[in-house]
Amino acid sequence: QIPKLFQEVDESSRRIKDIVKDLKDYARQDNTQTMELIDINEIVRASARLTGNLIKSNTSKFMAKYGEDLPTIRGNSQRLEQVIINLLQNSCDALENNQAAIIIETGVTDDRQQVYIKVEDEGCGIPPESIDQIADPFFTTKRNKGGTGLGLSVSAGIVKEHNGTISFSSAGKGTTAIISFPATGGDDKLKV
Repeated sequence: QIPKLFQEVDESSRRIKDIVKDLKDYARQDNTQTMELIDINEIVRASARLTGNLIKSNTSKFMAKYGEDLPTIRGNSQRLEQVIINLLQNSCDALENNQAAIIIETGVTDDRQQVYIKVEDEGCGIPPESIDQIADPFFTTKRNKGGTGLGLSVSAGIVKEHNGTISFSSAGKGTTAIISFPATGGDDKLKV
């Protein structure tokens, strides 16, 4: 019994540590983060690599569509990767079987003023009464799975730091998240 109790204490301690870290990240508004010109395709590729094992274990239908000749954005690559990783993890959590798909896509609006990332999944979806609350601090639909309700609120804060917007839609089944960022000037284009 005692080893089992110690194991539970250890697991609980780690969970508390993670929650405190998430709270600190949420509360901290660090304006000293390095902002640089970023190729959003590289951010998505890195995020997909970092979550590769999780994606493979949850779906056999992952697809990434990268826009061509996208303008750069100004931002912090590590912070933006954190957002994409969170969205991919949420999509994986929402899938009910490994035949359900996740699609991530990058692109630019017709007027080339906004660069966007779209993450779509064929998961369980978000109830209509919850769609406007999912980025609120501590709101979670995954409380029984250990969700803290901080992932999307932290992500929304990071997107806001980058002068971007994030929106969610769900038509009963599946969820689509779209993040948009202002493109930098035309001289800053990176070729894909």
